[in-house]
Amino acid sequence: MTKDDEKSSIIVTEENWKDVFWQLTDVSPYLETYLKSYLQKYQARLGANWVERISQFFGFVHDEKQVEAIDYYEGNLSQFPPNAWLIFFVAKAHCYQKANYFYARHLYRQAEKELPEYPQIHMDLGLIFMLLNNWEQALAYYHQTFAFAKNDPLNEADLQAKALFNQAIIYANYFHDIPKSADLLRKALEIRPDYDVAKRALKNMKQSII
Repeated sequence: MTKDDEKSSIIVTEENWKDVFWQLTDVSPYLETYLKSYLQKYQARLGANWVERISQFFGFVHDEKQVEAIDYYEGNLSQFPPNAWLIFFVAKAHCYQKANYFYARHLYRQAEKELPEYPQIHMDLGLIFMLLNNWEQALAYYHQTFAFAKNDPLNEADLQAKALFNQAIIYANYFHDIPKSADLLRKALEIRPDYDVAKRALKNMKQSII
């Protein structure tokens, strides 16, 4: 994501815009690889104006002004070549702020085509399919979240634990497979021993069996 504390002191020009972009950008190696490929492919269609608009867009995201971020993207960034990194954040805003799940799913899947192993996309798609009562598809996306969590090193443990917890909820509530659910909760707690919601769920599960 962009570094807000630096952007105000940097002047973007047509000569330095790529250098400025990387100064403002702090992402995982997986996303960095994608962004390098994107800049190489579309550099003739980007430039200083694009970087300035990227900075403004993430200003809204960081300030948790998600609706404003959507409006800004549609009015100021949608005319540039589609960028899966940005589309992911727009999808997230539609999902969590507007509860526009069908359109969010459409956007997430657009981003997924370019970032097939980005775990955050799979996590959010898992949630959407849970909300749509498509348990098998939700489980598949949570499996992928767990598998690809290494591509987001700062959040790897959290993503893995949450993916296991959400799978446990599905197995317990919708497939009524309590042993499988309990096993998933224990695995989540091995990764994150401080995961209180998983502790409570496992405790309640044991009490209900007694």
